Amino acid sequence: MTGLLGQITLELLIVELGSTVDLHLLPFQHLQGLASNSLIKSTWGFLHTHGIRLCHNITQPAPREKDLEIMTVFYQQDLPIDILEQLNKCRLYLKAFFLSDLTEGLGSSLLDEAWRGKPINLHRMESWPQQGKPSAGMWDAWRLHLQKHFLQRGHRLKNNLGTWMEWDYSWPWYFSPEDNSLYKFDKGNWTSFDIVQDRGVRPIFSTQGLAAVQPSLLRRATVIQTDKIIMCTGHGIIKNKRSESWRSFKDYLKSQKDHQWCFSYVKLQDAGFIINQAIRNQEAIAISDG
Repeated sequence: MTGLLGQITLELLIVELGSTVDLHLLPFQHLQGLASNSLIKSTWGFLHTHGIRLCHNITQPAPREKDLEIMTVFYQQDLPIDILEQLNKCRLYLKAFFLSDLTEGLGSSLLDEAWRGKPINLHRMESWPQQGKPSAGMWDAWRLHLQKHFLQRGHRLKNNLGTWMEWDYSWPWYFSPEDNSLYKFDKGNWTSFDIVQDRGVRPIFSTQGLAAVQPSLLRRATVIQTDKIIMCTGHGIIKNKRSESWRSFKDYLKSQKDHQWCFSYVKLQDAGFIINQAIRNQEAIAISDG
């Protein structure tokens, strides 16, 4: 249990600092104010006091090719700690770790919300540290350093991001070039939205969705949604295809032919939705009678 607790607190520290760099390579005296008080923070301080190296195998795979850790880029600029604290608060408020968390689906421009300081990445509501809304001055610093280190004219990136590396099963929006429709994935179900204005750039879709099955070809998309329209702000190719899917957790269990002896007497009132969500949220506990 102690090992698991250490891993969890280290993962939280990585999210708070916004960097996967090994702790002994991050200057504790300079950056300690960016992290909450915890056992792992004290360990970080102990490492620097005594010159001890601590390497870990916790990874945060980049979602896209050519992606960047936002705070790691800022750390490399030798910015004053007060500026770093302001930038980090803005990043945490936006629930962003990588540059791709701030960009539209195509990976060439910054999202308007990321520039204006509006909440994004709401799919991380349950797995992200709480951060109050930064002040107007903090957002000014955020925009200044985004422009300086990541952007060229306007909101276009200095270097476009590449393809999405993997499927993110918590991400809701996708575009299908097969039927020119927008799709939403939520709790195992697909909903399609017809296009109503094909403008080439930022097409507009109806808000009236229809139950659908997963298309064979999908691209990860970003959208702006209002009461009247859904606008697709960009979409990008996903490198690795989504693995085989099932309509429910119950159907998944049935597909495991070599393990049917485990599920012969299993009864699932909700097709296994509650168990499925518990596993995804890492809240499930497996108990065996030995």
